[in-house]
Amino acid sequence: IVPSAAQEAMKGGWGVSLALCLAFPCIADTIEVIPSGGGDAVTIQDGVDMANVGDMVLVHPGLYYENITMKGGVELVSLSGAEVTTIDMGGGLGINCEQCGVGTRIIGFTLTNGGAYCGGGVRLYDNSHVEIAYCHITDNHTTFEAAGIHVHYACYANIHDNIFDYNTTIHSVCISVIDGSNADIVDNLFKYNTSEHLSAGVGIHSSHAYLEGNVFYRNSSNNGSAVRSWSGSMELYNNSFLYNSSNTEAADVSSRSYSMTHMERNLFAFAESGPAVLYDNSVIAYCNVFWDYDTPVVGPNPLVGENSNEILDPLLCVADIKTAALSEYSPCLTGPCGYIGANPEPGCTDAVPTQEMSWGDLKKLY
Repeated sequence: IVPSAAQEAMKGGWGVSLALCLAFPCIADTIEVIPSGGGDAVTIQDGVDMANVGDMVLVHPGLYYENITMKGGVELVSLSGAEVTTIDMGGGLGINCEQCGVGTRIIGFTLTNGGAYCGGGVRLYDNSHVEIAYCHITDNHTTFEAAGIHVHYACYANIHDNIFDYNTTIHSVCISVIDGSNADIVDNLFKYNTSEHLSAGVGIHSSHAYLEGNVFYRNSSNNGSAVRSWSGSMELYNNSFLYNSSNTEAADVSSRSYSMTHMERNLFAFAESGPAVLYDNSVIAYCNVFWDYDTPVVGPNPLVGENSNEILDPLLCVADIKTAALSEYSPCLTGPCGYIGANPEPGCTDAVPTQEMSWGDLKKLY
């Protein structure tokens, strides 16, 4: 997923460690985990147990069958990235972070075969403050909630540049943000995740989440949507929702029980079933594009046709649709709102309009 997770971890990651060392005499160490021997430890847990605040546990490529308890302020980083560094949870709880303070990072792993009640990939609990990036979180199956990442009870999570796929559970499959927590969820890909109930991607309850630049592709829920807030708040900027489905509620976004929701420059297209957006109180929405929905929005106000919320063909690149790449002719790249959706770079010329039109001319058709 990333050429060198170790290099990425070093970008800005030493600020917290440096500040701690200025306040308290300390020397930050790098603890190497090499499964064949020759390093400081042969298991990840042994490496974490050896670490102190500000230390990096640098994990060499390999397949690790472990359930890991993190320490606060420790950086857990793969040397060569998620493609060659896998943690198999054996059907149990994933990486567990309880009261993990600022500076805790999990960078560049494939996290798979997680289970237990919640938090199949990573569990954050009780005032933890954790960054999770460049991970492939796949094929995890919990019995209740958050097969991917569980953010619970006054926690903060910075979740970016990850892939979530083929995860299943009952509630909030990939990420749950609950009980006074906050999460920044940026530039992730969610695909082929399935929920028996509630959200197939991100679920928010009595918490706040900021989502930007994410792609939600072919996720399905029996009773929910790709993103769902219940008595919480969420901000959605430049996300793409493609081919998602729900038997009830909405395919893409549900804002329920007086949730506060702000949506700008999101692309909603080709839902397999259900409307794009369902809300029961109020939504602030500007510059969103909807395409191929019988009913784009269900709520007190239809939203479409006001505040530059439009029905427009986005001209998606067929060959690479999972990345939400748009044709260079797409109105989502050239309109007055700026680019719309998760991918600002044109990806093809294979989707073209029958005739060239300005944004204003396209708007007049609807």
